[in-house]
Order: sequence, then C-alpha cells, then structure tokens
Amino acid sequence: MHISAEYLPEHPAFSASVREIESLGFRLSAAPVPGGKPYAVIGGRSNARWWLIPLADRRVAASAMALFQPILPSAKLAKVLGATAASAGLAGVLARKKVYISGECILGDIYGRNDLSYAFFTGTDSPHRKTAVQVMDRDGKIKGFAKVSLNPAVKPLLSHEAEMLNYLRTLDLKTALVPTVLFRGNVDGADVLVTDTLKTAGTKSASTLNGAHIAFLRELAEKTAVPGTDGTDWFVGELRTRFEAVAGRLPEDWQRRLEKAIEVVAGHGRDLGPRSLSHGDFTPWNTFFVDGRLYVFDWEYAQRSHPPGYDLIHFIFSRPERKRPADETIGQIRKTLRKLKRAGDDASADLLFLCYLCGHSLLYINRELETGATVHTWDGEQEAAVIVDALIDVSKFC
Repeated sequence: MHISAEYLPEHPAFSASVREIESLGFRLSAAPVPGGKPYAVIGGRSNARWWLIPLADRRVAASAMALFQPILPSAKLAKVLGATAASAGLAGVLARKKVYISGECILGDIYGRNDLSYAFFTGTDSPHRKTAVQVMDRDGKIKGFAKVSLNPAVKPLLSHEAEMLNYLRTLDLKTALVPTVLFRGNVDGADVLVTDTLKTAGTKSASTLNGAHIAFLRELAEKTAVPGTDGTDWFVGELRTRFEAVAGRLPEDWQRRLEKAIEVVAGHGRDLGPRSLSHGDFTPWNTFFVDGRLYVFDWEYAQRSHPPGYDLIHFIFSRPERKRPADETIGQIRKTLRKLKRAGDDASADLLFLCYLCGHSLLYINRELETGATVHTWDGEQEAAVIVDALIDVSKFC
C-alpha cells in the first residue's frame, strides 16, 4: 500500500479498501506520482465510509456523484450541490483530502476498453463491507460496477449474487430490469463481481412504494412461487434451525424474544402463502427507474424461500424515517399488506411482519457473529426488539 496515514483516514475499513482497489491493478499514493490522477476523498457524516471522486475531468467527476445514493432530503441536496460543483470543475473544493491513483487495472480488459475512468466507494464499515467501483468512459457515461473484497465472508455473497442474476435472466421479467454479470472470479487474491448497468448520472430512485415496485414484486412472487408451501411449518423449521445455531451466543433477552416469537408463528395456525424468491434487501437505494421501468440491483442477499411480503415489508421498514413509535410502524405495515392483498386482516399482516423480523434479525445476527464470539447489537436491533415484543403479544393473534 502506498498511502501515508499522515494524510488519509486512519481507519481499518479505509485501509482494507485501499488494498482491494490495488488488487485490481491500481496504485494509490497520498502525493502526486507520474501518471497519477487526483481524487477527492470524501467521508460519510455518520458512518466510517469514503468516496473517491476523480478530479481530472469535470464530466467524469459529475458522473461519479452517482455513487452517492441519498434518501434523506438533506443528503439529496448535498448530492445536487456536489454534482453542480463537479460540473463546474470545483469538486476539489469539497475535499479536505486527496489521493492519487495510477496504474492499469483488469476492468479495462473485462469491458474491452482502454479509455475508462473510475470512481470508488469504500463501503460502509460492517462485517460484509466491500469496495464498489463505478466504471465510466471518458465522457462520464456509466458502463457498470465492480464489487471487490478481500474478506472471506463476502466471497459467498458475490458468488450467490452472480448466481441469482443469471437465474433472473431466465425468468424474462416484464416489470423490471436487472444487471448482467460480466465477470465473477478471483483477482490477485480478491473476490470480484463485475456487472453492466443502465444507471446514468440522472437516474432517480423513489423513496415511496409505487405501482412499478408492486408490479415487480407481484411478478417475482408469481414466477418463483414454490407449490405446496402455504402453511407455516416450512418456515418455522427454518427459523428454529437458524435460531438454534446461534442461541448460545445471543444476549438473554434476544434468546427469549426469538424463542417466543418462533413459537407464536408455529402456533398461529394461519397460512403464510407460498414461499418465493425475494430480493432480500429491497430498498429505495437498491432500485432506480429507466424510462419509467424499474431497475433492481444488489441481489447478494436474495433468498428463494421467503414468506410473502418480505420485500414489501423491508422496503417500508428500512426507510431512513423509520424511527417512529412501534404502533405506527405496525399500523403502516398492516395497511400496506391489506391494501396490496398480501394479508386479509390485521392478524395475518402481523404474522407476516413477525416472520420478517425474525428472519431479518437472524440474518444480521449471523453477519455480526462472523466477526466475534458473541453478538450484543446490530443495525436496527433496538427498534426490532420493541416491535417484536409488541407483535408477540398473544392477544394480537386471537
């Protein structure tokens, strides 16, 4: 690594991302070097994450701002201001730190071009952090993305995402578009997944559910439904297996909470509806629109056997303004599931919400356990605890 800690962030996530970027053939330096192109290093406000934005060409710099995926109004405004500054050739004023990147990388061979430009996102510090590379041509047109990781825990995710994307191509979806896999393999010790994209600097994401989202979720469920899985037994069995694998390493309150929640699901006696493929991380920032048609990416957490409504609930529950009283969140989930005919009544909606929270919590628990012997908290843990406790009130299911 050619980075001086005196000039750039002293954080393990940043250092790991530098190693991942260099595995592709790049070289990074804190000082100018022959052939090195200047990049602004822009840090996140609340999390350990950084964006490396190229400064040599204003069109490329403006296009690189597409790596930011803001949802909150303040963040959206910051992106607009950043893109405007980049277009005016002033992107450098946004950064207190710079890095210089030189060298030839393997991505040129994959895309079959020698005139490519790049922007980088270190990924948010987490057990599944990975570096994302936005690939552009000399005019700033976005050609695709690469995910790069030296973390052994991420390798199965990248392989799984490639498998899911190839499977989705066989479904001939009418309501959504997905990336095409261009490369999946190991490069200088790093696991790499490269895809194309239809994203542009001007593509928009919708922060609220609309008809395009619903049509896609309906088609995905219909085309991947597993016959004969309407009851709860199949899901209860999966939950118990996953819970028993981690129970001894959980805080006592979560051991009791999940054990009771699983028993509530098992004893409810209602059909869940047929299980089907879900995206697994269906959020506003993992979708955008192309000529009015939905484009869905980041399929690394996709699962073939989720209960109905999983993606729908996740879209609502993951929105940044989710910090609200539990009864409001439960009420919104009930209203949405009934309106979209995913649940016939409040009890059915509550059951699907509880199934989601159990599955989602166990996913995050397993992710945290990959880095240590026990787990104490995870993203969204406190809010999930309050809602699960509310939902396992037996009176709600009578």
